[in-house]
Amino acid sequence: MKRKGYLIKGVIVLLSVLFLVGLPLQNSWGKEKEINLNLATWGPPTGAIAQGIQWYADEVVKRTGHRVKIKIFWAQSLAKQMELPHACRTGTADMVAMLPVYHPELFPFMAANMECLILWGGEIGQGIKPYRKLREEFPEVRGEFEKQNQRLLAFWEYARMDVISKKPIKGLADAQGVKMRSAGMVLSKIFKAAGFIPVTMPSTEAYDAASGGVVDALLASPETTYKFKWYEVCKHW
Repeated sequence: MKRKGYLIKGVIVLLSVLFLVGLPLQNSWGKEKEINLNLATWGPPTGAIAQGIQWYADEVVKRTGHRVKIKIFWAQSLAKQMELPHACRTGTADMVAMLPVYHPELFPFMAANMECLILWGGEIGQGIKPYRKLREEFPEVRGEFEKQNQRLLAFWEYARMDVISKKPIKGLADAQGVKMRSAGMVLSKIFKAAGFIPVTMPSTEAYDAASGGVVDALLASPETTYKFKWYEVCKHW
């Protein structure tokens, strides 16, 4: 009997992405067997994003009648934030929650759309619509994940992004020469044009970078600021 592939489908309306590499659900004798999947993420098990990931894992268990179970590895315990795409591609993790904006060389279309989302600041669910439309119309967009042996499962969006800093920034005059933690190519160009000195780094390194003087300000959402305690090192919003 041929082996059948089983694809988990889910929707998480939360600016990261979940991937899954297809796995068999039945063995060669046709008997169903339990499948255990590892999901790696960079964030801690707190906050709205973590709640969404946990909900997703619980729903998979419930909707498959406990045949598929997902073990979540929080806070980079299975792979570092910048290594998540590689971990998924090579099988270290079966699924990852990650930020394509840090990997434009792998996911150019999604990374560009995410930078637009960061600047969007609009209603949740609306900012991702252009990318969905591009995926429907252009196979090149749909294929950027398949090239990495991965499949896009879900999106999430932040409602807003702000700048938090060690000293007050009330206008462009205050931004001159301020070292700003950035993410992606487009945002770095925007910050540079405004007078900031952009420093690209993942969110997991931002706290130490701010406390150690590597950066003076952070691009942040309320969710990420709370989760990583950035308010301790950058007190001006």
